[in-house]
Amino acid sequence: CVRSYHVMEEFYAVTRTHPDPLLLTRALEGILIVLGKDDMRKTVLDDVVEALGKVTPQLQFLGGRKYREAFVAAELYIAPDPDKVNMKQVAPMLDVLHNEYVHNLFVAICRVVEFFTVMASKDSTCDVVNTHLNQAGREQELLKLLVVPSDDVKFAVMQTISAVQLDQLDAEELEFLIKILADTRNIAAGRTEEILAKIIQLLQKVCEATEGEGAETGKTFRAKHASLSTAQVFEILVRNSQRDTYGNEDEENEKMTLSQACLAFLMAVSSFHELRDCMRDQEKARSCATVLKCEEMLHRPTVQDVTIEQTWTGRSWKVLMNCLRSADRLDSRKKVAFRVLVRIADVLEGRTDSVHKKIGSGVQRLASRERQMWDEAAIRHQLLFLDDGEWDDRTEQVQSFCVDGPFDMLNYLLNSDTKEIERKYAEIAEPAMTFYTETRNACVREVEAAQKVFLADFDKSSIESVDIDSADDDEYASKRGRDIIMEKLSQVARETAQADGDAVRHWVRI
Repeated sequence: CVRSYHVMEEFYAVTRTHPDPLLLTRALEGILIVLGKDDMRKTVLDDVVEALGKVTPQLQFLGGRKYREAFVAAELYIAPDPDKVNMKQVAPMLDVLHNEYVHNLFVAICRVVEFFTVMASKDSTCDVVNTHLNQAGREQELLKLLVVPSDDVKFAVMQTISAVQLDQLDAEELEFLIKILADTRNIAAGRTEEILAKIIQLLQKVCEATEGEGAETGKTFRAKHASLSTAQVFEILVRNSQRDTYGNEDEENEKMTLSQACLAFLMAVSSFHELRDCMRDQEKARSCATVLKCEEMLHRPTVQDVTIEQTWTGRSWKVLMNCLRSADRLDSRKKVAFRVLVRIADVLEGRTDSVHKKIGSGVQRLASRERQMWDEAAIRHQLLFLDDGEWDDRTEQVQSFCVDGPFDMLNYLLNSDTKEIERKYAEIAEPAMTFYTETRNACVREVEAAQKVFLADFDKSSIESVDIDSADDDEYASKRGRDIIMEKLSQVARETAQADGDAVRHWVRI
């Protein structure tokens, strides 16, 4: 159908001559559908690349030379009177652009750029296009769109940037992404959680880059941007944790997506010796406690754990112990407190974080591990996996714990919740007793009222009289119960024998 009706030629014609955003958007979407088919892509890819001019001319619509033409054409679709549209008007700045037709065009262009970026490693023709896009300043053009007031545009931008090779990201672009984290005020608005999660995941990818073409970019990020990024991610994690989404499954899932992205980034930072200092300060300790308490108060027990205690910030028994003895201490009967206690034990025991540095162990995994028998040989063996930083830190943690730790721990486990439990039970018992008393009194009143009505309507003359003298002549009145039973059994036996004899005689006659 595509070949016989020359559909692709029509798409090519639109991309060459039309600034109309609606037609151009549909043409680009149609081209992407065809390129998504493996058998079709092989036959049309060269023609597509030639028609799109290696895609670089499409970047001019993203706030460049062709942006004004596309905006004016889009105004014709929404104006009450198209004849009165000023065809020479100046296009607005991107941060105040509210025309959805232009937004859709931006998304379509981002998807085309993403396609050639992803396919660069699989196809030589796409690799040529990818090189031209990089030389044309693809990243700078795309990042400008993050100020557009459209979540779909922002998400498409981050989806495309995430596909870019790390060595093609420079310091200014990374600084811009970090600035977006700092400037975001309303996390819950639209698709903000998804956009922030994409940015944080990209920063994590850069932070973890130690080999290959992105190694230099990763080294620069860790040296110049890791500390600020860590602070911003901690702040976003705290603000996201404080959102009350309990009972709203969709909101809770979006919240969890962002929290897990933040957690994965912090775990990545924790794995680098030179970055661990930025994970240990008073602000990070307070943030850790806040996140844990918010998880206990605002999350359903069945959702994924936000294991902030398993980052380098949580590898301090004092930081974790503050979560157990402060005014807002964790409830010792809930899973977050259990995870914290296990984490303290792991630190003192000398368990390394390197075996699960990208994702924390949830409560189910920890519970399964803790129920196993104590194995001293295994504990001694796992000390061999500690890196130098973990070894020195464990020594310090054990020494300080031996001074104050045991008493704080026993106090928390034995006494911390006694008064709180009594208070909660008292609060529950008081309304329960009130309800019981009121219900009992109401029942008594109803019974008394019914009894009065019954007695008022009761006719004593309807009761049959009993002759006491005839009752005294009862033949059984003077006999014992055993004798009465024996007489009845004898009578039954005689009647049964007589019936059997009658049956035999009747059979003999026959």
